[in-house]
Amino acid sequence: MKKEKKAVRQKKRPSFDKSHALRPMVFATVIVNDGQASSIGKMILASGASFFLSMHGKGTASSDFYEVFGFGNQDKRAFFACLPSDAYLALRRDLSKRFAVSNYAKGIAFTTTIDSFVGVAAYRFAANLRYLEDKKDTSEEEKKMDGGKYVCIYAIVNDGYTDIVMEAAKKAGARGGTILTAHGTGNKEMEHFFGIAITPEKEMVLILVKEEIKNAVMEAIYRDAGISTKGQGIVFSMPISDALGLSGEESAGEGGQGNGR
Repeated sequence: MKKEKKAVRQKKRPSFDKSHALRPMVFATVIVNDGQASSIGKMILASGASFFLSMHGKGTASSDFYEVFGFGNQDKRAFFACLPSDAYLALRRDLSKRFAVSNYAKGIAFTTTIDSFVGVAAYRFAANLRYLEDKKDTSEEEKKMDGGKYVCIYAIVNDGYTDIVMEAAKKAGARGGTILTAHGTGNKEMEHFFGIAITPEKEMVLILVKEEIKNAVMEAIYRDAGISTKGQGIVFSMPISDALGLSGEESAGEGGQGNGR
């Protein structure tokens, strides 16, 4: 009797390969006008994300640009979420339809590839999985995603220095960016070593640019607002695996920055 029960338990166990199969994950960023925040948040959760982070921000397009297109203000909302890559495809389709509704509904979305997680529980939570399942074949649709020619530049500077960052970036070829408010905490030993003071009030600028001008833009930002200046800026970039809301917009005056984002 005991042997029969043991045999039944063994049959119910999934194979090692299936129980340890991992779905590729991406870190998705979506930036829209602030009035779109509620709808975008629902779309992200409906696509299969277990959570998202939302931050207030502002665009860097000129006021004339906003008046011409009837945006009214530069208030933005940025969303960050971890998603299985196949779940992002569903979100991407929904976002593409929404961005096409009107100028006000336009936005940008881009992803970077996540290469590792610490802990199976953390991975399964981020992937929104109660159990691991076979990945659907989405290879053809994934091939159509376009992001390899773009990078996202992140510039973290002291509060009040984002204008300098954007001025330098635009001189080097960037067309726009999104500014997010942040709070910084410094390591006191490192502050003493470098002879700088880490102020808590920070701002982070996200700038999407084409790969060929990345170095010029980063060097310009660092020269004018780098760690040795009053802006005390840290500048780095991340490759984009997919970008939505950029193509065809460079002739519209904001260089593919999603209408001033």
